[in-house]
Amino acid sequence: MPEEFQQNIELKSPELQEIMTKPPAWLTRWGIGMILALLSISLLLSIYIRYPEVVITPIRLDNPKDLVAGKPVYSAMIIMEVKGPCKVMPGQSLIIKFEQFPFLENGVVRGVVKGREYVSENNSYHFIVSLPDGLKTNTGTQLECIGGMRGIAEINVKEMSLFQNLFGF
Repeated sequence: MPEEFQQNIELKSPELQEIMTKPPAWLTRWGIGMILALLSISLLLSIYIRYPEVVITPIRLDNPKDLVAGKPVYSAMIIMEVKGPCKVMPGQSLIIKFEQFPFLENGVVRGVVKGREYVSENNSYHFIVSLPDGLKTNTGTQLECIGGMRGIAEINVKEMSLFQNLFGF
């Protein structure tokens, strides 16, 4: 091809260049509107989605001491060091995951904090936990009591909406 012919060829005409560089206004408006609608829906949903604040601490189960209506009464002990104000109060619910029984297979045991006592010698709180359903898990499995069972307790301290957790209201 002769050189003067190659110089006269335009790779992109002005009309094509205008179409490629400037998106249509309706597309821009529609896109911004969809983003704002999704953001609004997400914020509204975050107000209604509940999210608990949880304190995780080790727990030790004692052997049953009493019998009530022919069933053993189980209690557990939590010893928690204090680094600030204590958020755990009597009456709060908790779940226990025992080390000897994997919770993915057996489930978790539900309990309630019954009492607390401050021990100034080691700057800690001692909590008594009762297990209203005994060692029956949320999946219906009855766990065997092994003396001095240890596990992890997740205490539901406060339940807030996701919006409150994200924005601090």
